[in-house]
Amino acid sequence: EGWFCVVVILGVTLIASKDYNGINVVPGLSVGIVSALCITFRNIIIRNINQSFNAMEMMFYQNLITVIILSGFTVDVLLTASFKNLALVAIVGITSSTIGHTLLVKSLEYFTATTVGILSSFQIIYAAVLAWAILSEPITLEIAVGGSLILYVIIHQLMVGEKGVVVSSG
Repeated sequence: EGWFCVVVILGVTLIASKDYNGINVVPGLSVGIVSALCITFRNIIIRNINQSFNAMEMMFYQNLITVIILSGFTVDVLLTASFKNLALVAIVGITSSTIGHTLLVKSLEYFTATTVGILSSFQIIYAAVLAWAILSEPITLEIAVGGSLILYVIIHQLMVGEKGVVVSSG
């Protein structure tokens, strides 16, 4: 399964391989890869304790600690933000981080950390589709090829399943 991760990273690299409107995306990609590594380590650790604790409780404490740590870096921005912007940040935080990561942690009860990580890479595909549909961003050849590589890995992981056995449809 290790080579699947390499294919996903190659797909992400293709998608983010150019400058957007003169903005270099490599620093953001680098932070994203570090973030993915941190989440991977979190998933491996949580996989072992997930049977003893409630997923919602674990994610509550993780998000609480994250808010406490990060608030020191953003207090000035939060104090000057409009109510609308604060509400939008709260909505994204609740729907994306809290609900999404709670479901991800809950899925670790049923799947390996590797499978959960690979399947979560589908976010990249629907982010590109939403950017195209909502923001009219073009789907370039790089995005199509990178997305296809990621989609291949996801479909393969879904079809082969956890034990390396092809899942039958009937």
